[in-house]
Amino acid sequence: MSDLTPVRDEDSFDIAKVHDWLNSYIDETSLPELFQFRSGASNLTYLLKYPDRELVLRRPPVGTKAVSAHDMKREFLIQSRLKPVYDLVPHVIALCEDHSILGSDFYVMDRIEGEIFRRDVPETLSREDISIMATSLVSGLAQLHSVDASVLDELNKGSGYVTRQVEGWSKRYRSALTDDVPDGEDVMNWLLLLGGLHRSNRCLFGHHRCGRVDAYSVLDEGQESVCFIISQVGHRIFVFRGFKILRQ
Repeated sequence: MSDLTPVRDEDSFDIAKVHDWLNSYIDETSLPELFQFRSGASNLTYLLKYPDRELVLRRPPVGTKAVSAHDMKREFLIQSRLKPVYDLVPHVIALCEDHSILGSDFYVMDRIEGEIFRRDVPETLSREDISIMATSLVSGLAQLHSVDASVLDELNKGSGYVTRQVEGWSKRYRSALTDDVPDGEDVMNWLLLLGGLHRSNRCLFGHHRCGRVDAYSVLDEGQESVCFIISQVGHRIFVFRGFKILRQ
């Protein structure tokens, strides 16, 4: 099934206004065809198809949003800083902070075409193909960990990454706690103690998994951050358990 669909009515916008703004950055005279990527439940992603090039537009969903969520400025900053030193991210073209156009911040980047594999493994893939994909996935993560985190200094909250993560998730768990599940306090306290092992920061991609990367690039840089490497490796092992494509 194609990842592209017609734009949903509730997510539509005036493409002419976007094109007029974008014309300051690209040399395209005709309006693009507009499609929407069907996957992804966080930010809205669109394809702008011009005769000679294809661009991707990212914007937040409409309605009430968490204060720190759906930050287009953050995504744009991260990709623009990483691109010179980590070539797996797409080239970003421009960030728009004029809310008269879409009602929110948004940005546009080049499209990099590739296959995105989710839970189901296409029958055409051989074990050798899957091995190459798995190796490339881990290699891309290792390359990111080798990037000097100072390129994202303004996002670096200093030491204590693991502690902040555990405290945040513990707060959410306590808020959603019901009578039919354990309180989890022993586990949360144990994880807080382990948080003290945090020593150094590197760049991290919080969604580094099959559904967030394609054959050529890393996608969804909203989850890029500065953190502790070992926590990322552990998280990837946990996530990969759910992907048949890598278990093969």
